[in-house]
Amino acid sequence: MNFDWLKSRISYEVAIYLIVLFFALGVFFHAWNLDVPESLITAPGLMPIITAILLLGLVSTKLVKIFFNPAPKEELNANENVSLDYTSLVLVIIYIFLVGQINYEYNFPTPYGLYTLTSFEFISFIFISLIMKAASAKSFMYCFLISFITILTLAIIFKYGFGMLMPFSY
Repeated sequence: MNFDWLKSRISYEVAIYLIVLFFALGVFFHAWNLDVPESLITAPGLMPIITAILLLGLVSTKLVKIFFNPAPKEELNANENVSLDYTSLVLVIIYIFLVGQINYEYNFPTPYGLYTLTSFEFISFIFISLIMKAASAKSFMYCFLISFITILTLAIIFKYGFGMLMPFSY
């Protein structure tokens, strides 16, 4: 099999997928060895295992597409791709810093009880919207609405369904 196309086209992409693949495998095996205190649904390794399985599936699918379909139908401009990578990297670094430094809670009355909006959720709304906007041609309000609904749904599931607290700074 001739792999010349790999050198010229997307060798950096394959390297990144392989790094993510090994990272996901490491997370999976580490989480698998964590103790299960009460039940499987509240086990501390459940979310890392689910995330690792999803990452493994995503990376495996991408690698299979790269190796068995080497001729892309449409390639992005390399400058746009690099620009998006750097923009996303900077936004994620700022996001991690802000989540670790800012800590507040606002309580909102709802028909179902008191809902507590944490700084983690608020910062996530904004930064996931910015990352989505950088990666797509949709309007900022569309990206904000999608991130708002997704984060709010996940926060409600984790807070009230699983009884887990959202991250906060120290």
